[in-house]
Amino acid sequence: MPPAQESDGSVNGGSTTVARKRQRDDAEEVSTPPCAQCRSRKVRCDRQQPSCSNCRRAGVPCEYSNSSTAYNVKELFDAFSSVTSRLDRMEETLAGIADYIKSIARTPAGLQSPPTTNGFNSHAQDSGDVAPPVESTPAFVVPLEDDGRVPGEPASIALLKSLHRRLKSAVEGQPSESMTLWAVAAKDPAVKRVLQRQLDLFPFNGGCLAFPTSSDSQPMQAPPRYSLEECLQSSFTELHVFAPIFQKQYLEDAVAFYYDSPPCQQSQAQVLMINNIYLLAITLEARACRARRTESESRYYNLELAYALLGNCDRALRDLGAFNEPTVENVRALLSLAFVCQEYYSVPVQIRVFQLAARLARAVGLQKWHASNNGSWDNASADESLFWLLYTMDKQQAFQGGQAGELYLHDCTLPLYPCGTGTPTIEQLHGAFTSLSTIWEDIYSSLYSVRSSTLDDFTRNAHVGRLHSVLSVWKEAYEPLFTSWTLPDVSNLKPIQTELQYAFFTTKLLIQRCNTCLPPSVRYREFAEPALTLLTTNFNTLSPSECTTLGRIFRNYPLVAFLDFFLYTILSDRAGLAENAQLLHAVTRLLEPIRDADFPESFYNKIYSGFTWCTNQLDILLQACTQRASITGGICPELDAMAGSLSELAPGLGV
Repeated sequence: MPPAQESDGSVNGGSTTVARKRQRDDAEEVSTPPCAQCRSRKVRCDRQQPSCSNCRRAGVPCEYSNSSTAYNVKELFDAFSSVTSRLDRMEETLAGIADYIKSIARTPAGLQSPPTTNGFNSHAQDSGDVAPPVESTPAFVVPLEDDGRVPGEPASIALLKSLHRRLKSAVEGQPSESMTLWAVAAKDPAVKRVLQRQLDLFPFNGGCLAFPTSSDSQPMQAPPRYSLEECLQSSFTELHVFAPIFQKQYLEDAVAFYYDSPPCQQSQAQVLMINNIYLLAITLEARACRARRTESESRYYNLELAYALLGNCDRALRDLGAFNEPTVENVRALLSLAFVCQEYYSVPVQIRVFQLAARLARAVGLQKWHASNNGSWDNASADESLFWLLYTMDKQQAFQGGQAGELYLHDCTLPLYPCGTGTPTIEQLHGAFTSLSTIWEDIYSSLYSVRSSTLDDFTRNAHVGRLHSVLSVWKEAYEPLFTSWTLPDVSNLKPIQTELQYAFFTTKLLIQRCNTCLPPSVRYREFAEPALTLLTTNFNTLSPSECTTLGRIFRNYPLVAFLDFFLYTILSDRAGLAENAQLLHAVTRLLEPIRDADFPESFYNKIYSGFTWCTNQLDILLQACTQRASITGGICPELDAMAGSLSELAPGLGV
């Protein structure tokens, strides 16, 4: 039987002959690619040379690519299967590592939020309860040493560790500390044993641990509108003093826009801002109640509500990448989160959030001058005010945490406005704080940066003299703001004026403590003592605004006044020991309404433990001096007996 003739489907002689296509060899189809025209039209190509049938019928040139690639489907499938198998094994390994970490991870003692039956988060657990497993970020541990920084830097932990090292040297009889009260008291074996116990009780042995935050991977939820608006109505003044992120009208408009908008228009940044503002407001209200010792009168704050709101903060901290888009709204949201971190989280967490906010501010361009106003602080735009707030916080955190800042004047084109006679007093105060922050930038780079550690004493003292001159110019311009209490419209601004005066004393101390030509009595006492006296004099009975300002002072300024005055007391003779101990005890008591014992890892509780550690040593030395007319020689049987009596020697200490 003859083979069928190929045909293009035409009718021949009344009969239709169906053409049968020639079967191509697989190797031929794989090795020869289709022509360019068939490939672009996505039709089957018979790959005939020099021109395929489709191109001949269409009358177009038939072109083949010079490069021919052979595709072996089986090999590709085998390779893909190998990759997927490897991915499966990697996922199994990672899951096993995650389970292992959860099994050995330490339960967070600061912001663990185990769910309760009513859906909120409870802080306290019974001793027999077991916390449910949570996803945790790795813990951040501050190194034990100063990490190569300048000795005596004003970061709180660095100062306390420096005191701990000096106490250890004195107890061990090192010649460098032979003239301190520690060394003189340690000549008595009973007192020496108690001081050695103080070394073990140091609250920062092993570094400052930043406990990981926990998250339940749920979306953030805003608080009820009626509760938020009622709380802001009564607490906005204190809130604006504490965290001046928003003007009142802006905040009211933002709240109304969020709750009146459909869910598709509600952003995560809006939820976070509203959550943080409400949390800060109820925190300040509860703090004022603690200061009045009437915690039952708190209308809004309770521990379960605080943990419910902190749950939103935990979720944001676990996914900070959701706020990476450079917008002013994200900057405000992260800045409000930084204020919450200052209240409830450790310093490393707070620094991490603020650094992201500052970098976003630079990306948005807040540091650039876009339009001029009338040349005064009261006409500054909202973006200008936001940048200067970030800048001031950046300088404060550089001294509080001992890390270089994110924002600098050389990268900023915004003008520093003078304070004219017609400028409202509150705006003059804001201008004074901002101007003082620019001096802090100079102080840090000249005296406390890593580069400054290589300076000799002559150059360092020259910087000290120059900075004193710069600060004198600032004082001449702004001194009436913190020395005159009869200025117009200042009836509610006295706490802020007190803060400005405390900031001035602290700035003088930051400069003078680096002058190696001065004796310790001048370096450590001249400005530290008036700064501490200012606090104890002006914050005896704490009103809500005074309580808020006191929290800002402990939070925003380095603790050099307290710790340097303590060191001065140790380096001097015992003549003024009782008076100095009384002053340091009074300052420590001011922290009691500020701190919240339910959050032991918060910043305020950390510095309270450090202050208490210092005052306990003064109690020991004072008790030793009381028992003996002189502690420079011999053994005192009374002190040996008292060394075994915890309550008589120093309440709260073990031997």
